[in-house]
Parts: sequence; structure tokens; C-alpha cells
Amino acid sequence: MTEFLRLLAQKLGMKFRRKLLPSALLKGNIKNIQKGPT
Repeated sequence: MTEFLRLLAQKLGMKFRRKLLPSALLKGNIKNIQKGPT
């Protein structure tokens, strides 16, 4: 399940990254997502 969530986060991250979010925020969000479900 963790891998699935990570893939989803990466897919969404790529879309948002193309739009306007900086990679730094993306990395922070991904870290929070990984820590959350744990």
C-alpha cells in the first residue's frame, strides 16, 4: 500500500510541479504523506 500511495503522490506531484509547485514543497509533501499512513 505504501508503494501505491508513493506512486500516486509522484504522479500528482509531477502534474502540480508542471503547474507551479516547487520541487522543495513536493518533497516535503511526499515526506508528510509517507509519515502519515505509517
